[in-house]
Amino acid sequence: MDIHLLHLPNEILFTILKKLDNRNVLYSLISIGIERIDLLAQEKTFSNTLNFVSTDADDTCSINEPILDRFCIDILPRIQYNVKCLIFESKNHETHSISCRLSQSYSTQNLQLQS
Repeated sequence: MDIHLLHLPNEILFTILKKLDNRNVLYSLISIGIERIDLLAQEKTFSNTLNFVSTDADDTCSINEPILDRFCIDILPRIQYNVKCLIFESKNHETHSISCRLSQSYSTQNLQLQS
């Protein structure tokens, strides 16, 4: 018997998605053409705080520009009323400014990262 991910109840899908990074959930699942998944990804759990600074064990790096562009153009307008905090690296200040204009309710942190 094959079980497709979409055959699972919303509660189980939500539990699975909560184990993932919220930025990845939004980027991967919003606007993929499946309304049920789109609505789950727009839940406040995934859109309350968005951290656009990625860290790995050896280095700190910012999220690349095409991903930020998609967030600013496509994703943030759809979730803007849920977003309470946006976190950007200071070198992405221009993108940060564009994003912050989408809603007056954002609280922002501008991180100063050292190399």
